[in-house]
Amino acid sequence: MRWPNSPTTAKKSKANELDKDDARRETSTQVDHLAYVRLRAPKRHGQSLDIPAKTEVAALLRDSLAVRESAHQSASSDSKDFPLKELQTLARTEAIGLAIAWTNQYLPVEASLDAKSFDATAPIVFGGHQPTLFHPGVWYKNFRLHQITQASGATAINMVVDNDLSGSASIKFPKMAEGRASFGLVAVDAPGPAIPFEMQSVVDREIFESFGHRAAGAIESFVSNPIIKKLWPEVIRAEKLLSQSPLSATLGHSIAAGRHLLEHAHGLRTLEVPISRIAGSSSFAKFAGFLIKNLTTFQDTYNQAITRYRRKHGIRSSAHPVPELGRIEEGDKQWLEAPFWIWTDQSPQRKPMYVRRIGNDLEISNPKDKLATVSTTALSSWLVEQNQQIQATGRGIFVRPRALITTMFARLLASDLFVHGIGGAKYDQLTDQIIVDFFGVDPPGYVTATSTFRLPTNFPEIDPADITAGKQTLREMRFHPETFITPDSDETKRLIESKQSAIAGERGQSPLDRQRAIESANHELQRSLTQKQAAITDEIDTLSKQIRHSQILNSREFSFCLHPAELINQLK
Repeated sequence: MRWPNSPTTAKKSKANELDKDDARRETSTQVDHLAYVRLRAPKRHGQSLDIPAKTEVAALLRDSLAVRESAHQSASSDSKDFPLKELQTLARTEAIGLAIAWTNQYLPVEASLDAKSFDATAPIVFGGHQPTLFHPGVWYKNFRLHQITQASGATAINMVVDNDLSGSASIKFPKMAEGRASFGLVAVDAPGPAIPFEMQSVVDREIFESFGHRAAGAIESFVSNPIIKKLWPEVIRAEKLLSQSPLSATLGHSIAAGRHLLEHAHGLRTLEVPISRIAGSSSFAKFAGFLIKNLTTFQDTYNQAITRYRRKHGIRSSAHPVPELGRIEEGDKQWLEAPFWIWTDQSPQRKPMYVRRIGNDLEISNPKDKLATVSTTALSSWLVEQNQQIQATGRGIFVRPRALITTMFARLLASDLFVHGIGGAKYDQLTDQIIVDFFGVDPPGYVTATSTFRLPTNFPEIDPADITAGKQTLREMRFHPETFITPDSDETKRLIESKQSAIAGERGQSPLDRQRAIESANHELQRSLTQKQAAITDEIDTLSKQIRHSQILNSREFSFCLHPAELINQLK
């Protein structure tokens, strides 16, 4: 592996910059991973998007393993701060151990997992999503994760992204009343503060426990046997089991564990682990510590990759795909924004993490408060100690990765292949570029997978393109009526010939006379199209009135738990 690159456009390091003493090595030609790739969710019910094709995933996994082996062979033996092969071995072992420990908390006793039955040298495939009641297109990733590992003998680990904000504690459902479609809401829990999933406990137990019954009632006019009837008892069971361990039985963790139990009951064999547990591992602490100690260079690499991504994808917003990392001047010192979230048990609102170097120490803060001072040599052990304290007492400083850093760690160190949805696949082009530019190694591959499943509302699917096409047909009938008419009369033939002659200017007419002749011929020819035009106009009017209903009733965004139980077999 190469040491972090010093981008040609970076400013010269100041005396207080974090990586002022780091060694540098010249970079080779950098690979461009940022080319625009068009990814769209399938439009038709039951269709899936799989890139690469299912038959090509085995080859992609072999390629990823070869990339990893090549990185090992080219890695510098004196990279003591970031020994790639050693960290990969540690990260993989820890990921499997943490996932087994987490999953065993709620699996039935007879299905308990034994770490000895897992080969840490076998391929590992990761996936991940927030612990929510997501739509079937997201759930499809979990089934693909299982399928890939079953075909390859790999270990499947799904990350529960519990460092994201918990958001709304309700799900939408469709309803039809008096001929009008609209959205309804079913509360999963009472509203809570905007804090990370790993901090969000159940607010109202009565609402939480009754959700399954209420959700089934909300969708019963369309679905008689929804998945929620099987899912929610598993969620309640999981919540009780997770309650035996500190900081485990959050709302999000319980939902994810219940969903995982349902998957297990239907034959899926995957492990799960929250990011909050991964963030407490030694491998992650060493990875995070390396980024923080080399933060000036990492910032430059990160921000330049974002700028190039926006340019190639035509993005103007400074918030997409992610904001750049900032710097705050304070006298002759400089605070550098790190790619992590930070909060405390006393103030659980996540905020950007900032770091500055004072001699051999690192001051760690959010934009408002200084939270800790840590020796540069003790940073990784401090991160581990904080997480041990959090798991034991619930108190401490929470340091969690942002989205790109999460998949960067998972793909660079802990796995050989990653299963993404469309959003993650687009963003991980950026991750790939940062891995190449900063670490100097090729990233392993990823799979893009999603699907479209609609509720059985029996309402026709209306595509806005149908309305556009109808309007375009009316326009063509106005300006080119002859293309819709069979010239079966002398008068029709005469009008068509007159128009063609005017267009060609064969009679020496002025431009104005030619235009008038064309318009007159069009007007006369349209007389025979009156009924066709009226029919198309009526169809456009009908579609326009129904499209809002169709967009609601045929949305692919409704939670998987509202769908019929047979959806599970369709996803397999």
